[in-house]
Amino acid sequence: MVIAPWLSSLRWPQRRTVLWELCGRAPVRYLSEAGWAASADISRRIFERPAGP
Repeated sequence: MVIAPWLSSLRWPQRRTVLWELCGRAPVRYLSEAGWAASADISRRIFERPAGP
């Protein structure tokens, strides 16, 4: 994935799977980090500037 990200034959992991592994499979920490990730996505969508003409 790092060497050739354009190859469609590569199977990319889902973001929640990567987050779960980074949290050391600790459920409480995962929920905390997932909440921060969700709030970042929501705020980005709220404050995203519309495309210019």
